[in-house]
Amino acid sequence: MKYLKYFEHRKSTPRSYNINKIIDAYVECALFTEEDNDDGALEDLTIHDIDKKSKEEIRKELEWFIDKIGGIINQMSEEDLGYDLWYTRNHHGVGFFDKNYPKHDEELLNKLSEVLGDAYIFNNNGKIEHESYGQERYKNWNFDEYMKELEFKKDVRKYNL
Repeated sequence: MKYLKYFEHRKSTPRSYNINKIIDAYVECALFTEEDNDDGALEDLTIHDIDKKSKEEIRKELEWFIDKIGGIINQMSEEDLGYDLWYTRNHHGVGFFDKNYPKHDEELLNKLSEVLGDAYIFNNNGKIEHESYGQERYKNWNFDEYMKELEFKKDVRKYNL
């Protein structure tokens, strides 16, 4: 896979991580940004009030994301990953793109967030439920094809084509 030459951070061995810390940060950030959007219904809820099914869906999305970023995870804390994924996928004006990642890493992080699609949380009888607009899209998205496109863009930039 020639195109991986541009993604040295992605190719490096990912460090071990605590998926529960990432989930907690993701839900904490969601609560922070959404507490006023649900007529105060989320105000008294905490990360411990997440519905089991929703937590499992979040886990699956995060594991997919982490699998695709590979060693890029070594450049961030678990908390930053959780926060920045929520912020970026929901267009809050901050996130992966306002950090100092190498350009190609930033492009990949932002694209993967876009592929996951917008998400939202709401209070359902005292439990936090999470829904994603792109739930099925990310499962069928062609990662290898995207990486080939990125390689082409890098060559165009490099040679001013």
